Amino acid sequence: MNYNSHYYTKKEPTNRFLTFIDMVTVKIKESSKQAKALIEMLKTLSYVEVVEPCRYNATTEKAIKDATTGKTSKVNLKEFRKQLYA
Repeated sequence: MNYNSHYYTKKEPTNRFLTFIDMVTVKIKESSKQAKALIEMLKTLSYVEVVEPCRYNATTEKAIKDATTGKTSKVNLKEFRKQLYA
């Protein structure tokens, strides 16, 4: 588990200092049943946001999504190469 937090301090006009916790990052390996159960439990908490890691960059993810939903069309390989190298 990797624990990483970011803090910042704000000075108020009354010379009081307030400290805010900006973000805490926790990395959990999903290799065991206990880890998966912990992640599911954390998802139920209102103040926790679970961010799933992306396999690819945003452009590739969009292309995969378009291909799986049928928003693409089939292309002849010879025609594609002609367009590519023209």
